Amino acid sequence: MDMSLADRLFVEVWNRLTFDWSRVTTFRQMCVLGEDAARDAIHRSNSYFVQQQLLNGEHASFLKDRETFIREGWATRMPHEMTETSVKNFRQTMHAATLVFAHSILDAAVFDCVRICAISAPLEWGAFVGNRKITLAEVATTPYSDILQAAIDTDLTRLERESLLTKVDRVFQVCRPEKVKYLTNGFRFDRDRLTRLDDLRHRLVHTPDGNWTLDSIYEDMQFMQSSGIHLFMMVGEKFTLCFSGEEAMIALAARGSAT
Repeated sequence: MDMSLADRLFVEVWNRLTFDWSRVTTFRQMCVLGEDAARDAIHRSNSYFVQQQLLNGEHASFLKDRETFIREGWATRMPHEMTETSVKNFRQTMHAATLVFAHSILDAAVFDCVRICAISAPLEWGAFVGNRKITLAEVATTPYSDILQAAIDTDLTRLERESLLTKVDRVFQVCRPEKVKYLTNGFRFDRDRLTRLDDLRHRLVHTPDGNWTLDSIYEDMQFMQSSGIHLFMMVGEKFTLCFSGEEAMIALAARGSAT
C-alpha cells in the first residue's frame, strides 16, 4: 500500500494521540487500581518498623521516652501517617510522570504536524527561511527548489529542538485556520493554558522536589490530548489528508519492524 510521506506522518500523528496516549492512561489506571493493595502492604511494613525496630529493636535508643511515645498513641499514629505520606507522594509522582510522558507524546505529534506542513506547503515555508544567507555559487548552480528544500530541512532540525509552543505556532502560521472548533464536543484550543502546562512540565523535570500543584491533572491530560487532535484535524482539513483503519494498523506494525 503506497502512501505519501505526508500521509504516513498524518497516520503517525493519529497513532501517537490514540495508541500512544492509551499507554499513559493505562499506566494511570493500573496505578490507581493497585493503590489500596499497596497502601496495605506499606502500612504493614511501617507498623513492623515502628514495633520491631523503633520500639523494640536497634532504633529504640533514638526515642527520648518510650513509655510516653506509646501512651500518646504514636505507635499507631506514626505508621498511619508514614503510610499516608507515602501514598500522597506516590500520587504526586504518578501525576508528574504522566504529565511529562503526555507532554512528550504531544510534542512529537505536533512536530509531525509541522513536518506535514513543510512537505505540503514548501512555498509558504519560504516566508520563514527567506533570510537564509546563500552564496552566489549556490544561486548559479543550484535550482531554487533545492535551495528552498535545504533551508526547510535546516529549519525543521532547529524546530525539533524548540519548545512545544513554538511548534504549535508554526502549524497555525501555515494552516491559518478560519474556524475555532474542530472537535465535535466544542473544544477550543487555548494557547495560554497550553503555555501554563508547558511551564509546569519544565518545573516537574527540573525541580524534582515534589513541590508541585497537580490538582487538575485529569482535566489537563484531556486538554492536552484534545489540543493535539485539534491540530491534527486542522492539518488534515488544510491539506485534505485522511487514512483508513488498515493504514493505521500498518503504521503501527511498521514501528515494530523498524526496531
